[in-house]
Amino acid sequence: MLKANLKNWQVFAGLLTALTVPGCGGLSNLWSSTVSGVQTADNVIGLASQPQQAAQWAVNSSGAYVPSYAVAPTLAGGLPLAARLPNGEIDPDYFKRPRVINLNIHASPYLNLDSAGRPLALVAKIYKLKQPASFQQATYDTFLDPQKEQAVLGGDLVEVKEITLVPGQKHHADEKVDRAADYIGIVGLFRAPAQGYWRVTFPVQPAEKTGITIGALACTLVAGVGPVMARENEEVSITQDCKS
Repeated sequence: MLKANLKNWQVFAGLLTALTVPGCGGLSNLWSSTVSGVQTADNVIGLASQPQQAAQWAVNSSGAYVPSYAVAPTLAGGLPLAARLPNGEIDPDYFKRPRVINLNIHASPYLNLDSAGRPLALVAKIYKLKQPASFQQATYDTFLDPQKEQAVLGGDLVEVKEITLVPGQKHHADEKVDRAADYIGIVGLFRAPAQGYWRVTFPVQPAEKTGITIGALACTLVAGVGPVMARENEEVSITQDCKS
C-alpha cells in the first residue's frame, strides 16, 4: 500500500539521499533494520514519517529536503567556480560551454511495483527543454510514443535520452545541458503511475549550483534536492494506491 502525503515523500527522498552521505551510519542502520530485501511500501513510509529521524536534515521553504553538502561552491555573484580562470578572471568561453548538472536518481528497492508487489526495472526519460509548458501539460501517453512526443514538445525539445533503473540502484551522472535548454524534465515510465507524480521539472540555472536528486518509488518520482517547479495540487495528500 502506498498512502502518504507529499511531506512524507519529501522526507523519504532525504532518507534515500542519506544513504550515500559519509557519517550517516545511523540512518543507514535504520534503513537496513527496517527494509530487509523487498518489503511493502507501508514499512518504508512508516520509517519516513518518523520526525525524530528526519530532524537532522535541513528543509527549505518549499519543504523539500536540501542537505548542506549538496550546494556546489560558487563565486561571488552566484557563478560556479568552473567559470574562473587560474588567474582569477572570469572565463569568457564559460558561457559557450554546456552547463553541467549533477544528477542523482535513487531507485527504491520496491521500484515500479507490479500487481503482486514485485519490483520491476523502470525506464526514465530525461528531457532538455527551452520552455517547460508543453512538457508539463503533456499527458502520460505522450511520452510512450516518440513521434507524439516530438509533435507535442515541438521546438521546446532540445534533447531527450533514456536510462533504465533497477530496484535499489543509485544513478549518478554529470548531465551536459546545451545552453539553448533552460529546463530539465524527467519522466518515469511506471507500469501504474500515480496521477500527477510521474514527472518533475527543474530550471537549469539554479540546478547547476545545487544539483538534482530525485527518488524513484513504486509509482512516483519525488524531488529531494534541486529547485523543482511546483505541480498542480502539490499540497494535496496522495491517498490512492498505485493502480494495478
